[in-house]
Amino acid sequence: MGSCALALAVLAAGCESTQSVSARLEKESRATLLNQQGVTVTGASNPDVRLGEPTVLQDENGTAVAVEIRARGSRALARVPLAVTVTDRAGRAIGANDAPGLDPSLTGLPVLPAGEPVLWVNDQLLTDGKAAAATVKAGEARPRSGEIPRLRLTPGGLEQDPSSGASAIGRVTNESTVEQRNLIVTVAARRGGRIVAAGRGQVPRLRARATVAYQVFFVGDPAGAELETSVLPTVLP
Repeated sequence: MGSCALALAVLAAGCESTQSVSARLEKESRATLLNQQGVTVTGASNPDVRLGEPTVLQDENGTAVAVEIRARGSRALARVPLAVTVTDRAGRAIGANDAPGLDPSLTGLPVLPAGEPVLWVNDQLLTDGKAAAATVKAGEARPRSGEIPRLRLTPGGLEQDPSSGASAIGRVTNESTVEQRNLIVTVAARRGGRIVAAGRGQVPRLRARATVAYQVFFVGDPAGAELETSVLPTVLP
């Protein structure tokens, strides 16, 4: 009798494990499919997400859109899709971030903390013409409960390179016990309250309790401007 009970217990544990794996694979499959299809937001923008006025920038390095984002409620949001459309002076759409296969950081936020403004930058927009304006819409996102890994930025100012131009440098520290992958550091340069340059840089790996350097190149000219820097965790416990 005891051995039968043990066998049943093992079978039950096996079923639970299989169900857990199945659920995880389904979730990953949905995320992969969404990324393959590109991001689209139909209807009105998510009312739980407060979007600032987008700034569109364009120079020989490309086209970028920068926008400040906040969560309206008291809870954080996870996986916030962001759909961008760039238009010319005639109002014609000349670019968007809806192409299949884009990096997730170009189509949304991994997490949006409650009560904290976040700077989001897409500096890899392909446009067909002279950019004049941009719109950003937030899609459906799920509430996020639990602790969010804490990251600390130590900006180091601007660095000039004869061939690559100006870049923002600094260090980012992972104050949590959760290793982070593919972090995106975003920087906006403000002059007179207006964003005149923006960019993003990637940190491929940041171990728990570790510090690494970052470097961000710009679309636009950051000379003489104040720098605003932001980073969000990509791996949540």
